[in-house]
Amino acid sequence: MLRLEKVARNINKGPSLELLVGCPLDYHKKNMVNKQWNTMERSGMIFSKNQSIWMMNMSIRGHLQGKSP
Repeated sequence: MLRLEKVARNINKGPSLELLVGCPLDYHKKNMVNKQWNTMERSGMIFSKNQSIWMMNMSIRGHLQGKSP
């Protein structure tokens, strides 16, 4: 749980996105993920750290597999 919170705290800085997704991200994917995270924050889709981590994880995996969430 502590590791997840640490990842959530650092997600906008970039480096821990790899930890969250579990695979390396190139610049384009990192940028896309950051934009998506900011959009989710603005639209009020993020209610708690745990839920936001789960949602990001699902949507990032979807994007990496070529499917949109």
